[in-house]
Amino acid sequence: MVAVTLLQRALARAASIVVMLSPLSDVTQQQLQLTDKDNQMVQMAFRDFDLKRLDDSDKEFTAAIKRWKNLHRPRDEVVSLLKAR
Repeated sequence: MVAVTLLQRALARAASIVVMLSPLSDVTQQQLQLTDKDNQMVQMAFRDFDLKRLDDSDKEFTAAIKRWKNLHRPRDEVVSLLKAR
């Protein structure tokens, strides 16, 4: 009985490791997708910065960073937005 329970636990751990190491599911990959609106927001932030509208630029960069984080975008993209802000 104890051996069966230990075996079940070991199999459950192995299964969870396989799930963690498997490629991203379609749902997860869809969550990573940016929309045209997301890209336009970043473009507008850069445009506002160039036009010296710094408050607007900061708000747009902040909103874009939040969106990028919510979409679980790659860390280098988020860091680039943080640097630009």
